Amino acid sequence: MNSDHILKDTVETMKSFSKKEQQIKLYVVDRIDVDGGAQGCYNIPERIFDEMMEHGIVKEVYLGFFDRNGNHMTSYTLVEDYTFILSENIRNLINYKANNPGILFIKGEGTKIQINRKRCKDTKKMPQSKLDLEWFVDLYDQNPRPSKIIYILDKNLKIFKMDIEINYNFKNLDKVDKLNEDIDYKKMIKEYIPPYKLNVKSKHKWVQKIYFGPPGTGKSYNVTEEILNYQKDVGIISKDSKEYNSDYVYRTTIYPEYSYYDFIGNIMPIVDKEGKITYDFKPG
Repeated sequence: MNSDHILKDTVETMKSFSKKEQQIKLYVVDRIDVDGGAQGCYNIPERIFDEMMEHGIVKEVYLGFFDRNGNHMTSYTLVEDYTFILSENIRNLINYKANNPGILFIKGEGTKIQINRKRCKDTKKMPQSKLDLEWFVDLYDQNPRPSKIIYILDKNLKIFKMDIEINYNFKNLDKVDKLNEDIDYKKMIKEYIPPYKLNVKSKHKWVQKIYFGPPGTGKSYNVTEEILNYQKDVGIISKDSKEYNSDYVYRTTIYPEYSYYDFIGNIMPIVDKEGKITYDFKPG
């Protein structure tokens, strides 16, 4: 749907578990780390946002957002004479009843323009932001993926609309919100969800540590105990396990003689049976 005054575009969301999808499949939601995907945002098609910028449809608002490297993140919202509309599909999915949803676009250093879950949630703590953005937090959490996010800009009617296209029947979702107490959820977790999806208390995807000290000071023992406790804590192994799961661990001893090539690798000459020399990369 593209004309002089109407611009329409879609963005595909990645496949991952959402809270609503876990309810549909009768997962135990409070036992699973649900982040709705790695990125935590929906991108805005550049041609739509460029059109908004060119015609003065968005304005910059300062909310004091910075990325992890300390770079300033620019925030935009619609100007007053434009209306933001959530489709009935989205409203039914997240059970949104209010009439004044807000919209916040975020642009960071080297990133695409996006609606960001964390920033929408952060605005609740900011008195200078009066935008109702909690709907996006709910949408990101509840949206069964993959799906299509649909953006429609109508310059005649002065509206910016957001819609969604997925294969679930929104109106029937509430029927499965109550989980059946007779179901063996522990068994279902093992059947449906691999161990690395059970990171309930883990705050990091990777844990990297170096223990150092003279021989006999307990380095190996402490490393083993930490791995054991961590894997029990996040659900990779059971609480009574005596050994950790080595599939999730890379463990090595570092010696003073080690060089860059021992860790990363090196290009070494290889001589074949015919005396021909090739230079192949040997991983560290």
